[in-house]
Amino acid sequence: VQVVCLSTLMVDVGVFSVDGSQLCSLQVQRDCTTGFIREHVAKLLSNPLLRADALCYEGTILSDQSSLPFLQAASHAQLTLVRVGGFCDGDFVHYSGPTVQLSVSGDSRQHGMRCQIVRLIGSESASIRFDGKSAEHMVNLAHLCRAAPVAAPASLHGFRVGERLYYTGPPRQC
Repeated sequence: VQVVCLSTLMVDVGVFSVDGSQLCSLQVQRDCTTGFIREHVAKLLSNPLLRADALCYEGTILSDQSSLPFLQAASHAQLTLVRVGGFCDGDFVHYSGPTVQLSVSGDSRQHGMRCQIVRLIGSESASIRFDGKSAEHMVNLAHLCRAAPVAAPASLHGFRVGERLYYTGPPRQC
């Protein structure tokens, strides 16, 4: 798709999260399409922009990729990025579940690995493929996240992740 410009006026666009924090900013021509804006915002974000995510301008979801949302805009505009909890086939995400040995050859599914959703299976599972691998694995959607999970520290007050602990304090009522 070729973008044909009707004017040379530029719009400074700030992209904000729902909580009000600024995610990125860009400058676009007033007559650019929603598809063009979405493509350029995706390049600037640290976390991938998923197909299910919505960009909103002045209370309206920009869903028509050929619309011209800034045609009547002032020199500054604000977009709100609404991240939808759902995933779509083809999305790149990170595995946040437990590390699991997959084969005797040493292949493992490790916490934090980047993967792609091959297809959703029902409302709770997905078939995924890890970067550089051809095999598909079925996982629960609760074990997938958009951003790489923060690695747990090796030691927490002298204890390690996965170590079994026993509560020895006074009896507690539930």
